[in-house]
Amino acid sequence: MVSITLLQRYPFFAPFATDELERLAALARDTSVLENTVIFQEQDAASALYFLIDGEVDLYTTVSATNPTPLFAGEINSGDPFGVSALLAPYVYRTGARALVVSRFLELDAEALRALMEQDCALGAKLLRQMMRATLERVETLRLHIAALSKHRGADDE
Repeated sequence: MVSITLLQRYPFFAPFATDELERLAALARDTSVLENTVIFQEQDAASALYFLIDGEVDLYTTVSATNPTPLFAGEINSGDPFGVSALLAPYVYRTGARALVVSRFLELDAEALRALMEQDCALGAKLLRQMMRATLERVETLRLHIAALSKHRGADDE
């Protein structure tokens, strides 16, 4: 369990009432890892939802089993969730996550969190809305990364 004041530091948790924060905090564990620590791997069972407190975490993926080279799939900012597959069946991580430096994060037990969301649908809806906002921000950041790496069609013709 963590203090709700820790959760209240982050905009992600702003929509939640005190009693909701207390229930979420009861499921959370404050965890730290060393640099270059793999937090979870692609295709692992999604046993936890995470929120970065401090440090740097990158997401990575592979193209295929025949091309297992890890490819950058996103970066996690302080206060952002990662491991969102813990909330979506089949509950398998679709990317891997690695701490680039000593990092601290909250770890929420996925099974207990899903049970809480089933029990309190209003809290579950808030959580899913916040997850969607964070995911859309991550998609937009990736879109900008891809655009920066791509050549504009016809640029060589000038």
